[in-house]
Amino acid sequence: MREMLRGWLWCGGTMSDGFWYVPLDFLTLILILLAGIELGLIGFFGFSFLTWLFGSWHFVAYDVVGVSAVWQIVRQRFLR
Repeated sequence: MREMLRGWLWCGGTMSDGFWYVPLDFLTLILILLAGIELGLIGFFGFSFLTWLFGSWHFVAYDVVGVSAVWQIVRQRFLR
């Protein structure tokens, strides 16, 4: 299991050949999945976890999720 995760998360190489793409793709995917759960909580229960967690700073978390979504769109559409 450890070797599988190591191979999946660690792509090796240098920054010029996409060294940071795999971990960044994984992080942004997790953020987008968590945002989907957040939207489900808002839709079904009227409860916003991010507002509860961050208070008035919840808009920053939404901005980070938005940037993650744009990153995933660009990576899927233009870089593969």
